[in-house]
Amino acid sequence: MQCFELLRTRLLRLAALLCPLLLLTSSAVAEESSGDATREYSQYYTGAFHEYSMRGGLTLPSNTDYSGWHLDIGMRHSFPFLVGDFRVAYQFDRLDADTDADLGQLEQHAVGGYLAIHPGYLLLLGSDWLAYTLSSVHLELGGGAQMGVLENSATEDFETGFGPFVSIGGGFDVPLSDPDNGAAPWLNFIYRWRVADFDGEVETFDLDTHLVQVGLGWRINGLLF
Repeated sequence: MQCFELLRTRLLRLAALLCPLLLLTSSAVAEESSGDATREYSQYYTGAFHEYSMRGGLTLPSNTDYSGWHLDIGMRHSFPFLVGDFRVAYQFDRLDADTDADLGQLEQHAVGGYLAIHPGYLLLLGSDWLAYTLSSVHLELGGGAQMGVLENSATEDFETGFGPFVSIGGGFDVPLSDPDNGAAPWLNFIYRWRVADFDGEVETFDLDTHLVQVGLGWRINGLLF
């Protein structure tokens, strides 16, 4: 009887020691499982994506004498169910003066962010090529800063100018393969009206332009975080 009491006492002490350890272990496993679940996304296209893209096109004059072409590279991240998305990009413009013989080539380097709103996001429920294209139609508002290097043809001098810019526009995207495979290439079509300033030591002027872009992006289903 004494042996039985002694054994029971030791088992109770062992259980008291092991219970906190088991609780901690199960809690850690639950947190890890929960964390993994939040990082897992369906391979099917639900409007949640991140995209890496390169775009290019024409830079046309609005109230300025400059026109030319541009290239940009950026990363785009959507909000759940494609309510909207946000893109960060670097853009290079190479422009020439159309009428002013004294002002030569202007090169612009710009970094900005672009917020897009998709009013037809519910069209995603169609779950086909046409539904994905129509739901991608968006309105866009952008802003950032740019640096320009202006050549004076008469003196062969170069002048650097800085200034902010804002833009407004819109566009749409077209999948080139089945987005439900987990990742797919997409074509991007965008129009922007960009309002900017060139603020140099000698030359100061508004640099408002129309931008027409065509791009190619690699879109991966699921969010980065």
